Amino acid sequence: MTKKLFAVIIGAVVLIALILASCTTQGATTTTTAAETTQAEVTTAAETTAAETTAAQEPPVIGFSNASVSNTWRVAMWDMLRAQLDQDKAAGKIKDYYYVDGEDNDAKQAAGTEDMLNKGIDLLLIAPATESSLDSVIEKAYDSGIPVIVFDRRCTTDKYTTFVVTDDVVNGEMAAQRMVELLTEANGAPKGDIVVIQGWVGSGPQIDRQKGIDNILSQYPDIKQIAQPDSKFQRSEGKKTMADVLTRFKKIDGIISHSGEGLCGALEAVDEAGRTDCKLITCIDGYNGVLKLIKAGRVDSTYLFPARLGLEAYLVGLKVLAGESVEKVTYLPNIKVDQSNVDQYVVMDGDDGLWTY
Repeated sequence: MTKKLFAVIIGAVVLIALILASCTTQGATTTTTAAETTQAEVTTAAETTAAETTAAQEPPVIGFSNASVSNTWRVAMWDMLRAQLDQDKAAGKIKDYYYVDGEDNDAKQAAGTEDMLNKGIDLLLIAPATESSLDSVIEKAYDSGIPVIVFDRRCTTDKYTTFVVTDDVVNGEMAAQRMVELLTEANGAPKGDIVVIQGWVGSGPQIDRQKGIDNILSQYPDIKQIAQPDSKFQRSEGKKTMADVLTRFKKIDGIISHSGEGLCGALEAVDEAGRTDCKLITCIDGYNGVLKLIKAGRVDSTYLFPARLGLEAYLVGLKVLAGESVEKVTYLPNIKVDQSNVDQYVVMDGDDGLWTY
């Protein structure tokens, strides 16, 4: 019995030892697996963070939706902006850019802007053809998280990041106030019959400029706006519409023009008609043809609407992409040009359609 008991005890000890060894091995295996899993999770998280950082640092794609290039201001504005976009693309600051020319057609501009959104952009610059025509696509971009920089021509929705502009209401007020002074000097009192040459009727600049003009002239009931021809911001239209005005009115004391191109065309009609009235003249924008007329003394003054507005809008947009906050409206300064400072802006041997600011 003693030998048998001893053998049983020995067997039990061996069995217990085997069981303990098996448990230790399993525990070690489990521990190793957990460590490997933790390391894999850390590696995956690091790779994900790196990928996100790379994506965040990738240069942006810019989209520009332009109402048109139907006048020299719009051509110069796009030339200035495109030069900067090309420079920044070459330097790697932006990945690429898309451009839409709406050709002053609301539907075409809206469709082209939709196409840009579908291609994928990180920033939208937009100058709507008319005030409400692009609201839906502006809202679509803004709601999707794309910063929207509206400039030149405003929209009626408030779903945009900022509106970059020179205050055209103020420009209109300044041009009209100067006309009040000129009429008072000429007639001994603020009175007279004037023609106000409109820009593109229905566009933001036309609406704002006329609002500013009306704000001032409404205070002077003896100053009559006898005609408001639509020049569409174009020289040829200014000439055509002013020719019609001249046949209907035999005496015109002064002219306020929403645009330099429209004014230069209108004055061609005045000269061809042999009219010696229409002597008191103020204008809005920096068309070189008007600046020459200020230098020559035929036009009293103009109030600048800079062609570099598109470039300024783009620079504001880059600040937004960099995380900077901006105001809902970003104003450029209002600048009066008359004989005292015209030499800073005019190029006397340059084309009338040249824009220097």
